[in-house]
Amino acid sequence: MINFIITSFVLSLTGWLVYMFLVRRKASAQQRKGFIYVTLVGSLLLPLTVHNSPPILKPTPYVAPLQFGQDIEHHHLQQYCRCQTPNYSHRITYRANAFYNLMLSHKHWLSRGIGGAIALFLFHFICQLLYLQHLVSRSDKERREMAGIPFFLLKTPYNHSVGAFQLRKRYVIWQEEMKQLSDLEIEAILRHELSHLQQFNTFEKAVLRIIQCFWFFSPVFYFFKKELDLISECIADETGSEVMGNRKAYAQLLVKLKSLQSIPLVQPFTGSILRKRIDHLLRKPHTHNRKMVYVGLVVLGALQLTLVSPLSAQIEQTMYELETYEEIYHKVNPDKSEAVYCQDCETVCVPEGE
Repeated sequence: MINFIITSFVLSLTGWLVYMFLVRRKASAQQRKGFIYVTLVGSLLLPLTVHNSPPILKPTPYVAPLQFGQDIEHHHLQQYCRCQTPNYSHRITYRANAFYNLMLSHKHWLSRGIGGAIALFLFHFICQLLYLQHLVSRSDKERREMAGIPFFLLKTPYNHSVGAFQLRKRYVIWQEEMKQLSDLEIEAILRHELSHLQQFNTFEKAVLRIIQCFWFFSPVFYFFKKELDLISECIADETGSEVMGNRKAYAQLLVKLKSLQSIPLVQPFTGSILRKRIDHLLRKPHTHNRKMVYVGLVVLGALQLTLVSPLSAQIEQTMYELETYEEIYHKVNPDKSEAVYCQDCETVCVPEGE
């Protein structure tokens, strides 16, 4: 599992680099979203295709194969080894490392902390789903249809801003204050929300919540999560502005409707990324370079396919070295800084003078 998490994280980092340097400024909103999807899927699936052979222990600063000529005498090793025919290439010298020792002495609490963090994310996700279901059951529902898309307009007893989500059916949260808007503005808002439903943003957010359990430590994940939120809003804004026929007028509508959103799984009509959305709306149209997107995909695929196998093997080797260190650590007296370990008979001896 640790190998998968670290390998997938590094692969996602390559996707972030390609996205920032080749795709972000050259592609349309839809193309950028597609590239991020490909990055996430590739980063999560490619590590599952790797089958590593049993690792061979290599020299490290703290756990290394023992060679003749070191400070531990042959007869001393023979005295503490139960092997009939000792193989000295299998002997390992151990040198204590304060950081490793600290982690190993608190391993139980570290494991509990990581497990608790994952459980907390899952619990939060389940609570959000239950709250949305509760919101549906407590709200007045009005069936509507627009642009061939059926949905239910929810008039909630709580003070929520306009938003959209999908469980078994499609829902749009509405506010009575919206009646003060013109019919054209109301239609633009509804088309904006329907765009979120067409983009399957609720499903997207749910999947990201699950991925967060593996990548909660990853800054790349939070960048992509924030970027997907922004792209989804920009796509929905483009749909809403087409209804109004004027991007500037639609941008003014966004400012008028600025409010805070309190349900994370609901795609809000407005939010903290409002300024970037308005910049996107008012930016001068430019031709998107589709070829650059294809180049980015080719570079991403080449990097991930090239890295995944050696990277996974290296991580597996490192994990094996740490496991070996831990095994010796539990057999050596805490006040000893150096020892020799025989992998064949699993015995430990401490050099004289230690």
